[in-house]
Order: sequence, then structure tokens, then C-alpha cells
Amino acid sequence: MLQVTKPSIIYKNARGKKNAWLELVGIDGNIAATIIDKQNKHVKVIVLKDGTPVTKDINCVRVWFWVDENNVVIRTPTFKINI
Repeated sequence: MLQVTKPSIIYKNARGKKNAWLELVGIDGNIAATIIDKQNKHVKVIVLKDGTPVTKDINCVRVWFWVDENNVVIRTPTFKINI
């Protein structure tokens, strides 16, 4: 069984808004997407299968993260802000 350690650190950007969800690694992608949406209504959440290529542009209203074949989050969902 996969054990997930949930860190107590919350990363915030320069504007004081949460921009990383470390605690979501290891949980179901649909649940993770719902949590992010509830915590930040201003971002679009995009769930991707592992290996899906993405653009390298900075988009402060997009949060994408990757899930494995079981729809489990495998990378920390984040977004960047261009200040």
C-alpha cells in the first residue's frame, strides 16, 4: 500500500497565494482537481496522463499536474506567476 507523507509546508507566491499543493501527491486526480478548484477559483485545473507534453509558457491561471495509469497524482500540482 502506498503511504503518503503530507508536509506541513505551504508554498505561497509573492502575492501570498498558494501556488503548490504538495499534499495532493498520491491521491486520486479527480479529488485533487476538486481541492485545487475549491482553494483557488481563479485557476483552470488540467489533469494530464504521465508523459503528456506541455508548453513551457508561464500562465498564472493554469494549474496542471500528471497522474499515473491509476489516476493517482505523481507530481506536485503547481502554477507560476509572472510578476
